[in-house]
Amino acid sequence: MSKGKKQLEAVKKYQQSEKGKATMKAYRSSEHFKEIEHDSFLKRKYGVSLDWKKAKYEEQKGLCALCGKPLPDVFASHLDHNHLTGQNRDLLHKFCNLIVDLVEDNPHLVGAAFKYVYTHGGVL
Repeated sequence: MSKGKKQLEAVKKYQQSEKGKATMKAYRSSEHFKEIEHDSFLKRKYGVSLDWKKAKYEEQKGLCALCGKPLPDVFASHLDHNHLTGQNRDLLHKFCNLIVDLVEDNPHLVGAAFKYVYTHGGVL
């Protein structure tokens, strides 16, 4: 067996041990791992880095671009983007991003929703 294969087998054996599992669990819950994973996700889905998102968060002073209320943190903030062009916009709360998605994908429902709420005694 080659030296490389022996090392790979030793690593696999360690990863399957209780100590190895505990080490990986601790690493996966670390801030470092969280940042690496989030950065990878942002690059893959939106073409931006975590540093870009952090700068955007600071630019928005930690506030949602739709409702103006404080965002939970840079990781839980949702990066809104145009569904047609893919262009990134601003950081929003999860719920605010859902509203924008629904309006963007179904603009005809906006007027209908206002009418519905008003007709049923809602305050507008």
